[in-house]
Amino acid sequence: MKRDDQGRNMVNHTLISLNRSFKNKLKDSPGASLTAFSAKEISDQGFINHIQSGYSWSVGVFKENYRKLDNFIESHLTALDFDKNFTLDEALNNEFFKKNASFIYTSASHTEEHHKFRVIFYFPTSITSMGEYNKLYAGLLALFPQADTSARDCARMFYGSSGAKIFHFDNSKMSEEVFESLKLTDIAVVKKERKKNKTSQPKRNIRKSVEPFNSNIADLNLNLVEEALSYIPSKARDDGRRSIFLKLYYALRSVISMTKAQDLLREKIDSNSTLDLDKLEDSYQYGYIGALFNEAKQYGWKARNYVYKSIKNINSGLSVPKNVTKILNVQYLSNALKNVFSNKFVLIQSLQGTGKTEFISKCLESKKIIYVIHRVELCKEIYNRLVSLGIEVELYSNLKSSVLKEFEQSIVICLDSIPKLNYEKYRNCIIIFDEYDQVFKHLFGKTCESKLQEIYSKMRDLVRVSKQVIAMSADSSRASLHFFKKCLNANNIEYIFNQYIPFKDRKVTIYSNKNIWLNKVIETVENGKKVSIACVKKCSTKRLYNELKELFPGKNILHITIDNKNYEQVKLCLEDSFEVLKYDIFIFSPVIGTGKDFNFEYSTENFLLADASNILSSTDCFQMSTRFRKFNHLHVFLHSRDKINYTEGDMKDGFMHRFRLFISKDKFYKQIMKHPAISEHTKGKYRPLFISKFLHDQEKIESAKGLFGYFLGLLYERGFSVSFNNDKTISDKSLVSKRRKLELEEYNQKVKNASDQVSEVTSKYITKNGACNEAEYYSNLKFHFKKLANFRANNQDSLKDFNFLVDSGNDCHYWLNKIQNFRLAFGSETFAQNLDSSEQYSKLKVQRNYYYNKHELLKQLLNHIPIDSIFCEENLVNLRKFLVLDKNCKMITENLFKVTFTHRLHMINFISSLLGKLGLSLKMVKKSNGKRFYIVDKESFDRMSRISQLNQTSEIRKTD
Repeated sequence: MKRDDQGRNMVNHTLISLNRSFKNKLKDSPGASLTAFSAKEISDQGFINHIQSGYSWSVGVFKENYRKLDNFIESHLTALDFDKNFTLDEALNNEFFKKNASFIYTSASHTEEHHKFRVIFYFPTSITSMGEYNKLYAGLLALFPQADTSARDCARMFYGSSGAKIFHFDNSKMSEEVFESLKLTDIAVVKKERKKNKTSQPKRNIRKSVEPFNSNIADLNLNLVEEALSYIPSKARDDGRRSIFLKLYYALRSVISMTKAQDLLREKIDSNSTLDLDKLEDSYQYGYIGALFNEAKQYGWKARNYVYKSIKNINSGLSVPKNVTKILNVQYLSNALKNVFSNKFVLIQSLQGTGKTEFISKCLESKKIIYVIHRVELCKEIYNRLVSLGIEVELYSNLKSSVLKEFEQSIVICLDSIPKLNYEKYRNCIIIFDEYDQVFKHLFGKTCESKLQEIYSKMRDLVRVSKQVIAMSADSSRASLHFFKKCLNANNIEYIFNQYIPFKDRKVTIYSNKNIWLNKVIETVENGKKVSIACVKKCSTKRLYNELKELFPGKNILHITIDNKNYEQVKLCLEDSFEVLKYDIFIFSPVIGTGKDFNFEYSTENFLLADASNILSSTDCFQMSTRFRKFNHLHVFLHSRDKINYTEGDMKDGFMHRFRLFISKDKFYKQIMKHPAISEHTKGKYRPLFISKFLHDQEKIESAKGLFGYFLGLLYERGFSVSFNNDKTISDKSLVSKRRKLELEEYNQKVKNASDQVSEVTSKYITKNGACNEAEYYSNLKFHFKKLANFRANNQDSLKDFNFLVDSGNDCHYWLNKIQNFRLAFGSETFAQNLDSSEQYSKLKVQRNYYYNKHELLKQLLNHIPIDSIFCEENLVNLRKFLVLDKNCKMITENLFKVTFTHRLHMINFISSLLGKLGLSLKMVKKSNGKRFYIVDKESFDRMSRISQLNQTSEIRKTD
């Protein structure tokens, strides 16, 4: 291979159609642009000289040197033409170009402000089919939608440029794998995708896309854009920043209207500048709002500082929501409200401690009621309170299921058990939804997932025949209000809003360092005070319990998680709140986050450990931290508050885009809307439910992403006095790592040393009802791990597998999913068919042949992977061809994992992700000539074969 004077690879000779009859753009002889092309073999440098002389050229070779599509013979190269939305710097740093392009040259009209250039690719072999050329070019356009689409045909002519700048890549030809995969591009799919992007994007509206459900900071993100833009210096004439302002324009267009984007930028551009915003193409396809924020950061702008400033300017006091019919400002609701409401649907929003339950009890005397709550423990508490107030009511858990079907008296019931009621028995009753926002959140949670359809249908029937529906809560959200209005057909709502704040001027300290926060916990305990600690993660609850138990062996400490809620001492606390008074330190996870109130003096210092930003919303975190109501000071650690990104949220994608993405993944949507046996009329009843479910999901994501900002907003609204502890003392990460390693080892030993007395029947009971003590909990875990490992006495392999599963640190559900995927991949189709037809899955009405289709997909993928032999990236041509098609990537995303751009670019990354879903691992065996060679780890394959009970050769499908 020849090299130039800088050591770059040079193509020997390439056949190219060249035209020397005119220079630069054609003016006088239009016929020359068709007839004056002659095919010549020319070197790489010769071709560059031809271009820099201003002569034109074409990608095709033609009969009789006449340039038109009908005369096409073959092509040895192609070019992408860029004249907007893509800069030279972006092209030179693009990984695809670095590996496949030969060089770039600037066109005659290229300027520093407006970059125009062409990227040249030489083919490994010639293309003799016009169809293949079109497919290849469509593939390139799919990768680079910024390129000019008018340059896509194989008879395209490109002008030269006298004095063009040349930028070389170290490639003589396009990669053969990329070349072959691009020729398989589905043109129809590419066109459809481009059309979809072009037509869907104008519907974007920043207010609809990012409107937070906290009305006090509803314009935070919109104002954030304008504030960030103010940091960027204005553009002067000929200052060389044209491309930057073009980037800013398209960034703004991605989230706001063209007129608004032009108005914002026009103020920052010199009137004498050649950049005319009115002449810019109305494009929103290529912009990204993050580009504006990144540019502003270079001039000292910080999103966090803006959030601080914005939230601190919020006036203390609750903002009044829309559609409120009556505004109050009273300490107790009974002082201002009558016992009778004129409307069927009544919504009461009032903070904790304003007597909602006491007021509503006066409305319920001598009336038939259904009192609906989302948690069992809260049901028992409300039942006791109503009975103490003289209300004749029954608790659902005291009645058998057979009795519930015929029961027709007043009842306090958990949301999950509503389907057991007969709505005909409750005509003209009054329905109470207590903490209604939590009730609707619970409806969309995992607990109700399997019976969502039944609960929703029965709820609608009960509301339809009822006399009145009263919903009460301290907080409200768009999703819960949408559910109340649209799903329950609450057309005319009497919305009562109480602005009174019961506990004003309480103190809150926000900590930026977890160790400093923990030191405050320790200091408080050492001073002899009782402490309540809310943790957003189960593992943090356990870890904190172990640390404090070690530090204070003489203190009485209780922790509550989903795993131990049936332990005797925990059940006592859940049944009788005053049992908590026995303990010096009370630590709890979200298992009682909204299901229990402790309305008595226990701890004057409350603590919240929010060491994860994607689990609970700001509202949920706040409610957890105030379960013990009578406190003076709240100490909060918020996870990585400096790293939370307030600048993006969901601004990039519009409402409809996110909704389509949501329903494409939502299991319940597929069960209902895709089920052939369900009528269109019935499906129509569920459409409002899907929108509410989507809104709930978006609120959770939005609030979790901006946990720090939204949580602060709640504090300021409720009149808290907020201070910040910004001590940046760095913890010893090695000690933290060692401590966690020791905790894992201790956990593993407890599982391995647990009793073997648990049977299949006992395990089912414990799994359903929860363990009564720690010994029972670990014994049940051991039983499940042994069952997964197919444990047999005196069998070394099964013992080895059992130890591996326990030591992995992952739970049984994690491994059950891996085992199922492994069996679908390597087992026979009978297993998949049995899953589809089994009673367990038919109840859920999963898509027809769901598991069989997944089995076929895995089979296709594994046919492209050499399971038993060594391979490198270059051996995976067939897999690359498979992933070129968007429909295949969509199938993989819907059934296995999200296929990213990196997956499609690097096959090894894709294989690693795929094998991970099957419980397998990839092992690098050697590195030679810059190539890395891999093999599927045999030990992991043998282990998964054993625990999947596919250890017999006849049962494992060998891949080709």
